[in-house]
Amino acid sequence: MGTLGTIIWIIGFVWFIVGLFIPRKVAPFFKKWPRLKIFICAIILICIGSYMQPATETKSADKPQQKTEQVATEKASDAAKPDANEPKKESKKDPFEHQIGQAVHSGKFDFTVLNKTISNVWVDDNGFTHSPSSGTYVIITLKYKNTSNASAELKGDTLGLVLDGATYGYQYQKVTNSDEYIDMINPGIEKTIKLYFDVPSDKANSKDFKFIIAKGMLESGPDEQYVILN
Repeated sequence: MGTLGTIIWIIGFVWFIVGLFIPRKVAPFFKKWPRLKIFICAIILICIGSYMQPATETKSADKPQQKTEQVATEKASDAAKPDANEPKKESKKDPFEHQIGQAVHSGKFDFTVLNKTISNVWVDDNGFTHSPSSGTYVIITLKYKNTSNASAELKGDTLGLVLDGATYGYQYQKVTNSDEYIDMINPGIEKTIKLYFDVPSDKANSKDFKFIIAKGMLESGPDEQYVILN
């Protein structure tokens, strides 16, 4: 139908052009007003030829291409989506860093930091008030339990605070009369103490403090573990 429509369109156009100059030659059957009648007939032929052009075929020919482009776009979009079956990548966590309330095993003990507070004084069990020498007290409430099968010494040099590369020791009310350890504790026994760290006042409220737990000599496990205090 497309070729026939083109032929009809060309015939109508040529007949119109030639008929303007020699109407009696191309349309001798039009006796009255031949040019007007040729013009009307030519317009009709041109419209018929235009109507018979393969506009529908062109549209249908475009559809597979449009569908192909749509499918390609959908595939690209699906490829960009994360695979539901693909395991999620989790950020690596330092195995030696822990949170407040989380038990940390080191040597013969399980340690749990219960909380951290700030104070300008320390009142011991005998009712005596102590003030820091120059700074502010950072107070760590620590729970510890002997998980071994024998009595064990809780060493004072295995615990501390660290901030910006500096390590802070603590003042404590001794449970024993020994200067070598904080407590001698039997297997399965659990206790809670407060450790008082005298730190510069301008650093006492820092959120970067970490509580350090170091293993003792001849003990297995990591050399140092930390509890994040913020």
